[in-house]
Amino acid sequence: MQALLVVDIDHNDNWGPKYIQENNQKKQVMEEIKKVLEEKRAKKEIIVFIVLTSGGKITGQEAQLEYRPPRDTAQDSELTVKHSLNQLEARAIKSQSGKCIVCEELPEYARLASFLKHRHGTEFEPAFIKTRGNAFTNQTLAPYLRSMGVDEIILAGCNTFQCVLDTAVGALEAGFHATLLSRCAYPPLTGDLFNNPAWSQNAQNRSGQSKFRAEVI
Repeated sequence: MQALLVVDIDHNDNWGPKYIQENNQKKQVMEEIKKVLEEKRAKKEIIVFIVLTSGGKITGQEAQLEYRPPRDTAQDSELTVKHSLNQLEARAIKSQSGKCIVCEELPEYARLASFLKHRHGTEFEPAFIKTRGNAFTNQTLAPYLRSMGVDEIILAGCNTFQCVLDTAVGALEAGFHATLLSRCAYPPLTGDLFNNPAWSQNAQNRSGQSKFRAEVI
């Protein structure tokens, strides 16, 4: 099963309306991401949002899922995760004010871009906070994805050769396949540095996980 990870499309990376209107490449990527989200939502497929923040009172483990890994185990079993999620209905954490953390509670610079239309009500879409480039440094992400039956990560977001690539490497290291949606990546994969084989080979080489694949479509 696939899960779409939308990485760092937030105000921290200048995805507010003003910056998008001033950047034609961002406009194109925005439209492509909106199309993919519409398709995935229509099919009720798994969508996960990743937000980068410098830290503070809200940590990765406190993001969006009311799920806490056992403190005395290094890695959760699928059964443990499934039980935890079933018990808590995988619903968004709300602050006492009832607001969504990643849309309304984080500092303005770190909030999700409004065009994503993140669902944090009854049609819940999980979001995970990270403090480094690789989204899988939030140790609740991989167990959550496994508990949902996910074996392939589809990537969209920015920055292509930084946080998105780091997350692809993290996905391979965690035992997932990783596929980049090139039309949904910013900056675009153009020129010798950003050609498709270079991106996928980079992810493969850095992860050292030869039995898992990285590719670009």
